[in-house]
Parts: sequence; C-alpha cells; structure tokens
Amino acid sequence: MSAIVGGARLRLMTYNIGGGRKDSGSAFDSVIKVIQEVSPDILVLQEAAEWLDAEQRLYSVTLAAAEALGYRAADCYFGPTLSLKEHFH
Repeated sequence: MSAIVGGARLRLMTYNIGGGRKDSGSAFDSVIKVIQEVSPDILVLQEAAEWLDAEQRLYSVTLAAAEALGYRAADCYFGPTLSLKEHFH
C-alpha cells in the first residue's frame, strides 16, 4: 500500500509471517526476501514471536528481522497481543 502523507509518498507493508518458522510454511530467510522486494518505509509484522528461554535469553523475531533488513533496533517495537500464560488458561 502506498500513501501520500504531507506531500511524501510512504510505502506501508503489513505481513503475517506465521512466526517466521519453516514448519509453519514461512521460512525466515524467505520472509526477509519478500520484505526486501517490497522495500517498505513502514513494516508491520503479525505473529512475530518473542520469548525468553530457561536462562532468560531473549529470542525476538522482530529484532532478527530488523537486523537482517538493516533497521536499527531502536526503531522497532514489539507489542504482544495474546499470551498462553495470560489468555488461554
């Protein structure tokens, strides 16, 4: 989608990446390739998971995508919607 905002044209992309997992049909490197082809000014990812492992190490599909695309981590935001812990008990 393209929009003109204040005289500037912006390209917005929203993409459900299915967690960026190969077993869900959306391998991470394929997701990155599609995003690079579209080259959006603003990118919104759905199902971009983020979690802590048992040693409290953060795994973030959002930050991994940002790094792969050359975006600054400071320009990214992860907003959780539903969690198994809070919404499915």
